[in-house]
Amino acid sequence: MQTEKILYDLAKPFVLSGMYKDEKAALTDITLNYVRRKIDKYDE
Repeated sequence: MQTEKILYDLAKPFVLSGMYKDEKAALTDITLNYVRRKIDKYDE
């Protein structure tokens, strides 16, 4: 549960600033961005 709280605390500023509609959307986008960068790095 502590990891989940840390992740939602990390995403909260993105929601409060209006970049994302909720924490789930923010975490999903952050995760997808991370995976895309890892794939691009691997393909180099």
